[in-house]
Amino acid sequence: MIHPLELNPDAALPQTNIHIPNWSHSDLIVIIQLLEEDIADLKAEIKGANEVLELHNNEINGIMTALDKLVNNDGGLP
Repeated sequence: MIHPLELNPDAALPQTNIHIPNWSHSDLIVIIQLLEEDIADLKAEIKGANEVLELHNNEINGIMTALDKLVNNDGGLP
């Protein structure tokens, strides 16, 4: 009996449309450096956003404190 792979040796290979690029070592180094720069930029953006959120949080806390004083008549309007 003939083995099916003897009839079609390519049958054992996965049938995909995935293209694997043939990048050189230097190409990969450049890609990694670019990714590291992107990560640094994203970290800086996140830090800036966190600072803005902290400022807003402080403003909200100030408003809540003022409202609490008003409700409890602790120096607010009579």
